[in-house]
Parts: sequence; structure tokens; C-alpha cells
Amino acid sequence: MTYELYFRTRQVDRKISVDQFADYWRSRPGGEVCEDEPCEAGYSSEATGGGFGITYYDESKLTWLPGTTETEKEEARKFASLEMNYFFGQEQYEKIAEEVAAFVKHFDLIVSDPQTEWGVYSEYDPQKTFRITQQVNEEFKNAIDEGRIIPLVGECLRKSKSSSWLDQLRARFFR
Repeated sequence: MTYELYFRTRQVDRKISVDQFADYWRSRPGGEVCEDEPCEAGYSSEATGGGFGITYYDESKLTWLPGTTETEKEEARKFASLEMNYFFGQEQYEKIAEEVAAFVKHFDLIVSDPQTEWGVYSEYDPQKTFRITQQVNEEFKNAIDEGRIIPLVGECLRKSKSSSWLDQLRARFFR
């Protein structure tokens, strides 16, 4: 299960090339770019273990189904999307938030958080992201503690016969 953020330029007519995107992530400590697919990049912090993947979209290559309205096209317009796991602690999220904020500032971007409002773009709010991910983490922890099976880990829990696996999961994600 991942947390996603979508990015687009503040000025609609401003375009960012895949080379600009890849060069940015290559220049960041902890940043990586897939050389076979320069539209795929990632970030990982050696200090905290936190990280994310980020994908570049060439808006000029988007295709639309017949009948797609201009409003729907505008809501779907983005130049990049970020995916990160929910199960990081505060230290990891703080470092991730720092990297996302630098990315947003560098390219003068606005952000959409599809977990809360699909298609609504605004200023990046790292505290909002942290609150949502912490709520999910707490629900996950409670489900484990109460022995409930949830879709996120249901299959793993059903297959696991070892309580030590659950103890390791608790220790890793819910310190």
C-alpha cells in the first residue's frame, strides 16, 4: 500500500523535460535515476531508511478516450507522481518531506493529494501528508494488535504461523 502525490507546474504552459527531471534527481544526494528509463527516479536516505519512487509523465504523449472532457483532462494533468510506503516513522517522513519540498521549490510545482482530494492542486503541505500517513499506521497497528485481518496484510497474516513475525512487524513499524 502506497501513499501518492501528484505534481504539476504552477504555470500551465511551463514544461519540464525528462532530461531536466532526470538531471535533478541525479544531482540529489540519495537520488537515483533508472538509466534505461530516465522517467523513473527514486530517493533513499541512508540515515533514516526512508525513500520513495517518482515517475515523470510526458504530457504531450497522453492519449484520451473519446468523450473525455476538458475538465477531466485538466484534473488528470500532471508531470510527475510520487509513491512511498506508508510504514515509515517520523524521522523517515521528515527527511522525505524535506526532499519533496526541495523538488517542489526547484520546479515551482503545485501538488495534489489523491488520498484526500482528487484533482485539487495546491501548495505542498508536509504536515498534512504526515497526519494522513500516521492515521493509516495507527489503524494498521490496531488491526494487528486486535487480530483483525485487513486486506493490506491479510494474505501475509493468514500464511504466517509465527507470532515472531508479528512481533518483528510491530517492532519495525510501530516503535
